[in-house]
Amino acid sequence: MEVRRALGLKPGDPLVVRIEEGRIVLEPAVVLPVEIYTEKRIQEFAENARVSQEELDAFRQAWGL
Repeated sequence: MEVRRALGLKPGDPLVVRIEEGRIVLEPAVVLPVEIYTEKRIQEFAENARVSQEELDAFRQAWGL
């Protein structure tokens, strides 16, 4: 309990467990939220990523391709 308090951990908080020089080391894990996209949202990304032939030509010229 004292260790948990010192690290600011609550019951159920995720930890990274590793072995270092024969010792078990526990560290708070960094958990990043993950957004799950709907098919409609994925289609929006695809549509917004499209470029015209003129834009593609300009990109290629700018990139020396």
